[in-house]
Amino acid sequence: MAKNNDQTSTAIIGCFTAILIFILFIPICAFTGMFVGWVASWTIGNMLCESLNMIFKSSFKPENLPMLFFGLGAIGAMFRSTTTSNTAK
Repeated sequence: MAKNNDQTSTAIIGCFTAILIFILFIPICAFTGMFVGWVASWTIGNMLCESLNMIFKSSFKPENLPMLFFGLGAIGAMFRSTTTSNTAK
């Protein structure tokens, strides 16, 4: 009986830990993207915007890069995948 309670408490702790990591992971990825966009707008902003405008026929400006990278980071954080493998002995 005591073993079942230990497994239940371990499962509850694991669920809370997974939820906490999920809640913290997405904003960290998004704000990392915003920081990268800010640095890119300083360093290669004009060249990057001209390339994006030529490819997509749009009107990106270097001032828009941080928010663009922020959005891409937030969307990309939703699609992270992990691969697990179980090997039978």
